[in-house]
Amino acid sequence: MITSTAAMTLREIATQKQEGTISFGGHRKLKIYGHLNCPNAAKWVAKGHYVKQRVFFASEVEAKENGYRPCGCCMKEEYKTWKAA
Repeated sequence: MITSTAAMTLREIATQKQEGTISFGGHRKLKIYGHLNCPNAAKWVAKGHYVKQRVFFASEVEAKENGYRPCGCCMKEEYKTWKAA
């Protein structure tokens, strides 16, 4: 299930990461997903531009099932495979 950050506090997000409930983050409008420690996503979150569009996924399969593509920064091999398809 896609989890939107709009309804979550930072503490709730941290708890879900720790529990393994969420494993990937994404951008709702761009339909991109990647690792939670993606440096590119972290840069945009720090600027405050990415937060409202941020979503989380329990798995990579879930992200793909919802029409998201891999991040070209933190998931280079998966991105290359997606791009080639």
